[in-house]
Amino acid sequence: MKFISIIGAIMALSGCISTGKVDTEALKYSAWQLQSINGQNITQLQSDAGLGEKPIDIRFIDALQVNGFAGCNRFFGEGEIVEGQLKVKNLGMTRKYCGEEIAQVELQLINQLQIGVLLEVNANKLTLKGKPQFSFIKQ
Repeated sequence: MKFISIIGAIMALSGCISTGKVDTEALKYSAWQLQSINGQNITQLQSDAGLGEKPIDIRFIDALQVNGFAGCNRFFGEGEIVEGQLKVKNLGMTRKYCGEEIAQVELQLINQLQIGVLLEVNANKLTLKGKPQFSFIKQ
């Protein structure tokens, strides 16, 4: 009986990982650092496009409160996941200007969070499936 329970638990856990479906519990108390934009490694983008040296990140805390660093500015808001899409309501952010390249990346990221973006989680990777596609690794 224990063996069947263990097999069932393993199948349930592997099913969540392989399907990439995301719910509130999967993100709560997690932190993610940007790894790539449209498959291009962020370290290459940092040198090519002049993105800042501090990594872009996103954090999910209690009740799916969202905060992070978008390249130049910090952001925060109230996240919700509906049918696999993350939408951040009451999104606020600081208002520094750090150059056109960084401003463009920030605008794309913040727009996706405000209008809603399909999420995928596989192992330690979180992908915002918008345009452009932002891929984060778990911190």
